[in-house]
Amino acid sequence: MAPQDTIASDVRSAPLRHAAGESLEKAREATKDLYLRGKERVVAWEENVEDRIRERPMRSILIAAGVGAAVGVVLGVALARR
Repeated sequence: MAPQDTIASDVRSAPLRHAAGESLEKAREATKDLYLRGKERVVAWEENVEDRIRERPMRSILIAAGVGAAVGVVLGVALARR
């Protein structure tokens, strides 16, 4: 390939590279925004759960025990079928 062809190819592809760079930057910004909003929601949910546990500790313990028992039963049945 001659040097002139390479230069001409670079000149023609410059707008495409620029558009791709802009699209990539927009995607990065959108991803960052989505991550930050999700993080805020998780933190708010976590605080809400912590408040509920503090308000009703016995109820929280019983719920956790029930969930643990249910998971144990499901795993026991699944492993027994093997």
